[in-house]
Amino acid sequence: MNYLTPKEAHKIIDNVCEEYMITLDSIKTKSRIHEISEARAIICYILYGKHGYSPSHVGRIINSVHGSVITASGRVTDEMETNSKYKIKIERLVKKFDIN
Repeated sequence: MNYLTPKEAHKIIDNVCEEYMITLDSIKTKSRIHEISEARAIICYILYGKHGYSPSHVGRIINSVHGSVITASGRVTDEMETNSKYKIKIERLVKKFDIN
C-alpha cells in the first residue's frame, strides 16, 4: 500500500472535488445528491481502500463515521466489479491524480 502524506491526501480530495465541480464543504455534508455522494465514496475508496488510511481518519476528514467510510469504499469496489464503464472512470481518476 502506498501511504500518503496529509498534504497528498488533501490534494486528492481537492482534485476529486474539482472533477465533480463541488466543494470540500459539500463533501462534509450529509447530502445524498448523486454527484456529492459519489465523490465522497471515491474519496473513501482512494484514501481507505487504496492507501490504507483508517476509516476513522477518513471519517474525520470528510465529517463521517468509520462505518460509512467502509460502506462507501465497498460501494465503489462493488460497482467497479460489475460496471466496466465505472471501473474505467475510477481508473482514469486514479491515474489522473498520479496515485497507485
